[in-house]
Amino acid sequence: MRAAAFAMAIICVVYNLLSAMQIFNDIYIKRACDSYFSMPVKRGTMYNAAFVYGVGVNACCFLLSTLFCAVSCYVNMYAGGKISADFSLFFANSFAVFAASTAALGVFILCAVSAGNKFQYIILCAIALFGFNFALNNSLTRFSYIWGMSFNYYKYTSISPLGNFISCINSKNISLLLVLSGISVIITLICYAAGYFVFNKRKAETAEISFSGAVPYILLFVLCAGVYMLLKIFYNFWILNLVGVILAGIAALIFSLVFFKKPFNKKCVQTYFASCIFSVIFLFIVYYPGYNSFISYVQEAQEIDIEPYNYYTQDISPIIYEYLSNDTSGVSVGWKITESESIEKFLNLHKKLVDKKTINKVKQKMSFSTGGINAKKL
Repeated sequence: MRAAAFAMAIICVVYNLLSAMQIFNDIYIKRACDSYFSMPVKRGTMYNAAFVYGVGVNACCFLLSTLFCAVSCYVNMYAGGKISADFSLFFANSFAVFAASTAALGVFILCAVSAGNKFQYIILCAIALFGFNFALNNSLTRFSYIWGMSFNYYKYTSISPLGNFISCINSKNISLLLVLSGISVIITLICYAAGYFVFNKRKAETAEISFSGAVPYILLFVLCAGVYMLLKIFYNFWILNLVGVILAGIAALIFSLVFFKKPFNKKCVQTYFASCIFSVIFLFIVYYPGYNSFISYVQEAQEIDIEPYNYYTQDISPIIYEYLSNDTSGVSVGWKITESESIEKFLNLHKKLVDKKTINKVKQKMSFSTGGINAKKL
């Protein structure tokens, strides 16, 4: 059943990508653009009709496929078949994926009314879909450089259209699916409002030549910021910024060549510098605590309260488990540390993790993230 929702989502996303371009096809052709905008219909009405049409097609596709799968499974279960299903989860998942597909439609329509031609439309869609997720991944993973901080960036990438779509497909939690659906609705409304504004302000002269509005420059800003923090192999703050400035400059150069047929457009340069300033400030905020704000305090054994240790041996490193228990066979249930010898070993492990030599050694070799060990409660 989840596979059916996934398949329908892919079909709808591909359809949305092609449909948004086809609906606004006339605004990409100079000869057709003047007559298109001179029709006795308000631009807002034309835009709303296109948006409602796209949402309606998606809704019908998901409704029919969802009902078909639900009825098929119910009949099979009633007839004594081997199929069993959680219908509440299935309907929540289908609705969340439908909402994510609608958000993708909103992104595509926004790109469609901003682009000057079909090629620009494809490029803007690629940046909008993958660029936001790319930038979020690269920026949020930088929090791992704060020693002792554990940061689950997969949850936060759900605010991007692609990240939200992936989370909706993979999630098996109804409450989370409802939250993701809410995020999709917010993305859809933002894209709808921005697209409505751009379409009303669009000039006929932009057809086949350039894009309209500030949306492409916002996407360029996101792309440059993501590229700025692309390479994770450099831990040194100054080297990372130097490489980031070069990579972001290359991205801005390519963007300007593709859209304006010249090395640098004035607004592209301004957007590039703005993204560099933002990236430097962001990296400084992240790196400064990593260098100066870590407190390497470890409690004494008598200060520790013994509590159940909720990890299973198959979920942690065999080396750590062997260090703690001198046993590599593993167990299938949770366990807690009670022996004084084990507590001492755990404290020694904690001391090694917070030792400056260990931190510096790891910093020199790789990007490394470790969650802080709560030695006061085990």
